[in-house]
Amino acid sequence: MLGRVSIAILMLVAGSRMAWAGIAADPLKSSLAAKSQSTGGGLTLALDAPLFENPAHGWSPTGRLLLQNQTLLGDIHQTLFVYSFPNTYYQDQWGLTLLLLNVADLLTGARDEYGHISFTSGTLFFYDYRVLALSYGKAISSYLRLGANLKYYSQAIEYAGSGNGLGLDLAASYYLSDHSHISAVFRNWMLNSFKWDNGSQDQFESYLQLAAWQELVLFDYPLNLTVGFDLEATGIPLHAGVEWGPKDTFALRAGFDQSLQASGGGTRMITDLTLGVGLKVDRFSADYAYHPYAGFSEYASHIFSLAYEFGI
Repeated sequence: MLGRVSIAILMLVAGSRMAWAGIAADPLKSSLAAKSQSTGGGLTLALDAPLFENPAHGWSPTGRLLLQNQTLLGDIHQTLFVYSFPNTYYQDQWGLTLLLLNVADLLTGARDEYGHISFTSGTLFFYDYRVLALSYGKAISSYLRLGANLKYYSQAIEYAGSGNGLGLDLAASYYLSDHSHISAVFRNWMLNSFKWDNGSQDQFESYLQLAAWQELVLFDYPLNLTVGFDLEATGIPLHAGVEWGPKDTFALRAGFDQSLQASGGGTRMITDLTLGVGLKVDRFSADYAYHPYAGFSEYASHIFSLAYEFGI
């Protein structure tokens, strides 16, 4: 249990640098859809991702309902609901995302007046997080799409308090052709504060994400290549992935995902290799992703999602 607890704490607190810097991690950052996680986050900005991942995907003639479950270490439970619906007249798209995350049986923590959280060995606590996001995307022209996310956060940590906050993402995608485009998303721009019930306040990490997507052909089937990186204050994590298979039927995916983690008062870069598979039958699709954490394959996350497309 102690090893599992330690890794869970690393993921939820130390990894976000929230524990000592007054910086709150955005849980949506590590709660991507299975398709995106299986490509190391590479598809997040590049191709066919849920609207909250990149609202600048903008216009699509079809809507989507997605349900996803993710469990890690047996203690961390994430449920993701995503609903997006198009407006054919204005060629825009709206989306709603609800993320529910809760953890039981972690070491007890307390926050002091400086925002630091300390843990007490041998005692346990719970952690509960909820995020509601409203997304909007619009095709400005055949080449340019713009979008935004407005996010509401609610968090409770036993012995450390509860609080809520807002976040705002701005996004743009430029299509070089029908088979390639580049995207940029500014996460937590301006609206990025989280206020605790004791009056203290954290700031959500603000950073810029850039990505590119290119579709090729391999053995008569589409081969999607994606690469992207995050311009963060303490480093530049890289995300890259590949997806190959018969279009709208079956897909194999792989990638690597980098993240910045706390280490000895500073940060270090962690690289994880990811795998996944997707199946589609008519309007229904199912995706699976395998994502180890910080190189610990025994603490890998297994992500399953089901989606239904409606409309044209």
